[in-house]
Amino acid sequence: MTRNDLAFLKSAISNSSCDFYIDLENISPCGSQGYVQKFIYKYCMAYLNQQDSFINQAWQNDVRVCLQQTMVNYLENNLLASCPEIKKHGFDSHTDCYLNPDPSNPEITFCRLPPQDMARVIWIARGAAFEPALWVQFSRLITHCATQTFQG
Repeated sequence: MTRNDLAFLKSAISNSSCDFYIDLENISPCGSQGYVQKFIYKYCMAYLNQQDSFINQAWQNDVRVCLQQTMVNYLENNLLASCPEIKKHGFDSHTDCYLNPDPSNPEITFCRLPPQDMARVIWIARGAAFEPALWVQFSRLITHCATQTFQG
């Protein structure tokens, strides 16, 4: 990956599109079993297609940007990242992006979503139930939200 590739990816970051992931796959192809094709693009599109059914659409839009920006930030320091490294970083970034997608607005967090939106997030992700990294992230989310609830 080159600095020009990174600049191109930065320009593709969007809260209303998943094209960033198509561009990432074209620049750093990992194939049908890679993080981009097997997971993130598929679910980005699933959430985007269901966006109108969410009460808190701002959270979803901010998460989309956060995941894309976090990937660019990672790649800036890891231009030669392998497919397994991209996948690991991608999954590892989900919890932080779900909990704090927009640092300037701490009110937008998974823990404060309406129950219907939480249920919809889980329902849409159900197809990835056999992805171990998803369960790790889900466990972190639940632990964080439960801790906030009992402390607050």
